[in-house]
Amino acid sequence: MENAEVYWIDLSSKTWDVEQLDEDTVYKWLGGRGFGLKTLRDDPDAVVIARGVLSSVPGIPGRATAYYISPKTGNIFYSSAGGNVQKMRPFAVVLEGRSEEKVFLHVTGDGVTFHDAGSFFDANVRETFQLLEERYPGRVVLATGAFDSENAVLANNRHAFFGRGGLGNVLRSRGVKALVIDPLSGSSAPITPEYMDVLRGLLAKLKQNSVVAQLTKSGTVGMLLHELGRRGRLPVGLDWERVLSAWQAFEKKGHPCAGCPIACKKDFEFWGGFLTFYRDAGTDFHSIARMYERLNDAGIDAVAFPVMVSPDDPVYSLAVETNVRRDQNQLILTKMWREDLEDVDDPVGYVISVQDEIAVVDSAVTCGFSLYAWDLDDYSALLGSLGIELSSEELREIGGRIWREELRLARERGLELHEKNAHVREYLRRRGLL
Repeated sequence: MENAEVYWIDLSSKTWDVEQLDEDTVYKWLGGRGFGLKTLRDDPDAVVIARGVLSSVPGIPGRATAYYISPKTGNIFYSSAGGNVQKMRPFAVVLEGRSEEKVFLHVTGDGVTFHDAGSFFDANVRETFQLLEERYPGRVVLATGAFDSENAVLANNRHAFFGRGGLGNVLRSRGVKALVIDPLSGSSAPITPEYMDVLRGLLAKLKQNSVVAQLTKSGTVGMLLHELGRRGRLPVGLDWERVLSAWQAFEKKGHPCAGCPIACKKDFEFWGGFLTFYRDAGTDFHSIARMYERLNDAGIDAVAFPVMVSPDDPVYSLAVETNVRRDQNQLILTKMWREDLEDVDDPVGYVISVQDEIAVVDSAVTCGFSLYAWDLDDYSALLGSLGIELSSEELREIGGRIWREELRLARERGLELHEKNAHVREYLRRRGLL
């Protein structure tokens, strides 16, 4: 694989080293979440930002994944972001140690330079991007906000964030205000006629999928309202059809991730938070948008609110219980709607199957929403067209190993599971963790 460089950056000594990953390592972990897990097993103090084997290939809904110890949970955490971070030149950036000075980093093909950030360390996200994008046009900019908070995000731009785990606070506590990263030149893999044929078929599947159509039409908020509402999984008393109609009528300016065929981003995102705020604001989305704009500018997570779906589903409860993030996030929800959960005969097997697929997507790294329309056979065909021969069974083994070893590491660090629950015990047995 081309461009599989890892930049190991020591913030304490302000030195760096560049490693070219061998193909065996790349294909064993795929990148993203898998590479982050591999790194934190050896160095729990590291912060990893990595793309994957599919992140920077044209036509794919690519992303990048951050992997680190969260100040919010006290345990390992992963978060993915779109925007344009998937276009960064290195395969991964690994930060170690702490800087005594307040700095921002510029990562180039020639190495890493450290620059003073003392004059704008407490600037908000908007001000930071205005400053750095003017100084470094065309680069990938990752910036923290103005506060030290367990909900502090790392912003890729004003519309894409590594959220939910306090990554912004992690970097600020290490003296890092921002990273400026030179972009990748071209694709991370050779584009062949075979790849284009496979891609055309997969894009057609996305276009034909009803949930993806909702994402493209109404964004994440509209899709969640529609899918949760029609399945009766929203709070009692929420007139979801009225709220959805008002949301669709609300004038939104789209900000999709670079090159993404799904294009779900619709100006601001509050898929969990709106359930908290709608009773106060009703369908006054202008007021809600202004509130979220202020949160985004400050670098505080605007999506870190619970999604109130039915907690009694054994499938869904087990999925959240055995996810080290311990949150009700979109990647867990992504495939939970494919079937009526009450009709699942084997909740444990279903959760394991879904988790294995999600781990592949988080490591590859592509958008979890692709799993509405694509399966591991599709991902195998896509990788094969790029010269990466991994069957769907091999991909499932990779995903299962990542999820199992991640959960093992989290339990070693103190994550507790409700092992008296029969489903949890059976889950641990099948994962080889009991």
